Amino acid sequence: MLLQIAPDADRYGVHAALDARWGRRGEVGFLWTLGRVEGTRAARVRLPPEHADGNSGLPILAPALGARFGFRLCANITQKDRNTGKRRSWVREDIAPRRGWLDRRGAEHGFSIEAVQIDVGRCFIRKGRGFWIDETQFAGSLQVENAEAFTAALAGGVGQRGAFGFGLLETFAPSPRTEHA
Repeated sequence: MLLQIAPDADRYGVHAALDARWGRRGEVGFLWTLGRVEGTRAARVRLPPEHADGNSGLPILAPALGARFGFRLCANITQKDRNTGKRRSWVREDIAPRRGWLDRRGAEHGFSIEAVQIDVGRCFIRKGRGFWIDETQFAGSLQVENAEAFTAALAGGVGQRGAFGFGLLETFAPSPRTEHA
């Protein structure tokens, strides 16, 4: 499902608006991400099929083993600090741990990465005084290794946290121009 959003909308505002429309994300289990459609900012939303509005989108069908797809995934990747126990991001220029995270999540969720481009940025979440978080954008191609696990990842997301537009695995026909990493 696509929803047009205002050009100046931030992730917290979109998060709050979607919660108001469909119920709290943590309870309902919907996933969303930000993107563009024909030059306009949009939120892509995946509602669970059991939700009252869940059947308004396309159903998630189990792909064939070995199927190949292009994909996009936006994630907030952190690591646990051994001294403090707090979660923190890697240095933005350090791509290798982010690729390692994607490879581990792929194995866990029934897919392997064939090619990927990784872009790291930051976004400001306007909640209270606000805070900055890193966002890692993955785009490339993948191959399905376990259809059941992959279908579960499409429905439930990839990673631990699905708030603020992170974790939605989007798939589409693969592009022949994807860079190999």
